[in-house]
Amino acid sequence: MILQELCNLYDRLKDDPAYEIPKPGYSLQKISFIVVLNPNGTLFDIQDARTQRGKKFVPREIFVPGTSKPSGSGLNPCILWDNAAYLLGFFEPKNPSEISNDEKKKIERAPKAFESSRAAHIALSEKISAPQFQAVASFFESWNPEKLTEELKAKLRPCSVNFGVFQVLGESRFVHDIPEIYQALECQNSADAQGSIEKAQCLISGRIADIAELHAPAIKGVPGAQSAGAMLVSYNWNAATSYGKKNGGNAPVSREAASAYCLTLNALLRKENHKFRLGDSTVVFWTGKKAAIENDFAFLLDTQSTQDDTKLQQIEAFLKNLRNADSPQTALAQSGYSDSAETPFFMLGISPNAARLAIRFWHAGTLGKFLENLREHHRVMHLQRRGDKDPEFVPLWQILLQTARDKDGIPPLLGGALLRSVIENLPYPQALIRLVLNRIRVDGQINYVRASVLKAFLTRNKKQQITMSLDITNTRPAYLLGRLFAVLEKTQKEAIPGANSGIRERFYASASATPRTAFPILLRTFPHHLAKLDKAREIFYSKLAQQILDGVNAAAGFPAHLNLEAQGLFAIGYYQQWNAFFAKKENSTDTPNE
Repeated sequence: MILQELCNLYDRLKDDPAYEIPKPGYSLQKISFIVVLNPNGTLFDIQDARTQRGKKFVPREIFVPGTSKPSGSGLNPCILWDNAAYLLGFFEPKNPSEISNDEKKKIERAPKAFESSRAAHIALSEKISAPQFQAVASFFESWNPEKLTEELKAKLRPCSVNFGVFQVLGESRFVHDIPEIYQALECQNSADAQGSIEKAQCLISGRIADIAELHAPAIKGVPGAQSAGAMLVSYNWNAATSYGKKNGGNAPVSREAASAYCLTLNALLRKENHKFRLGDSTVVFWTGKKAAIENDFAFLLDTQSTQDDTKLQQIEAFLKNLRNADSPQTALAQSGYSDSAETPFFMLGISPNAARLAIRFWHAGTLGKFLENLREHHRVMHLQRRGDKDPEFVPLWQILLQTARDKDGIPPLLGGALLRSVIENLPYPQALIRLVLNRIRVDGQINYVRASVLKAFLTRNKKQQITMSLDITNTRPAYLLGRLFAVLEKTQKEAIPGANSGIRERFYASASATPRTAFPILLRTFPHHLAKLDKAREIFYSKLAQQILDGVNAAAGFPAHLNLEAQGLFAIGYYQQWNAFFAKKENSTDTPNE
């Protein structure tokens, strides 16, 4: 299903210049230098191919023959492009006075790399008669790495970290872009493949075709995976050969289909508007047919990913329309999108796993269903903010950050489970409330995002009705105790301004988990704090505390323990009561506003 949809997308994107999908047998590589040859094959010059971006010089991305630079420690030359060691026999350490062991190996390897590239190009010169390719072959026949002058080395040093290509003097195209040479390389690749790969029924197309032994090109652009690329489908253990199959024979996919899905996934990973990060996962998404909103999906799930104020206003306006509209189709129309809610929609989450990629989740549905589920998520998350700095539509990565001290501590499976809950309207992961409450107990911070997460969890998972702002009609003990704790803390802060350690730092964890042990102590100090306030404030806080206490079952007293669900409600009561203290007053009195 996943590979099939990626192949279908390839048919739509292959001719779209915005996605830069290479021709079959080509790949997009970072090119930093050009080896310019005279027509007779002698070296004319080495030119810097990089472009300036701000104060930095960055490599150009160019389509070159072959899928990608093969990994491994063996000699693996590429045709008509490669690094400086293969093309010129050149490698120079960063600091000649302090050469690392890895650099020593590369210095020793450079002559061997050049010889392997020389042999590969000379062998092909018998089959490719184009004069430009013959010039390259003549260069390899006659070139001696010791001919590299200090002047040429100085040109090569700043740009030798990436790859280089060949160009013949007087030609506007690179050698590999000349049609005659491109066609000859394509025929050669097809000839090399014949007889070495079995024919079978392709799992994607259903046709009998040559089966790809390895699915190429490798997938690049997934943070944490190998820089040379990783495989989505691969086999390399002995158990996979027990039925006489090896490598790609275990999951027969034609070379054409394998190339199509790999090229398409690489194209999506290159486009910032087709992906976002969530924990250790990289999420890519697309629609079954061209849609205007397709370019805005990343912003819908993370409004803070754009620095464009106009785009931000547009996305927030759409999300508000979506949250309030009677249907996703209405929200699309109100926001100027002409897309149909019935448009197919797909989302794929992948994460690095050594030389492979692990599938975290896969979602296939419609645009309307996705937007409807996103709307439900934002509705249950909707809570009164403390200020404009709090995002009205909380990005998923901010939710995950509330579960650990830093991003490295986020459980690797939590991101995928959270996203699945949002896009499929499923209950939120049970670990979410546990981890958020644990962070609150550790650092004592009940901020807008944490309170919103707790509200969403209790609303969806526990079917509780929780209002956006302070609910003075809510008589659930945990909610009342959270409000009471906020009153006691606010009273202390006004009575002892600038105190280094208040009751929140000292008592929140115990008050929210075992109220019976904490609240009697807090209430004994409450009169002392009231006595330090002016009369109006003393009366206000005293009456408010008594009103809340009246709602607690006096006969049963304070609960001995609160479970996780009740602790979440305690935090929400605390947050909403604290917000109420700072709500804008409708009158000019100095008494706090409830």
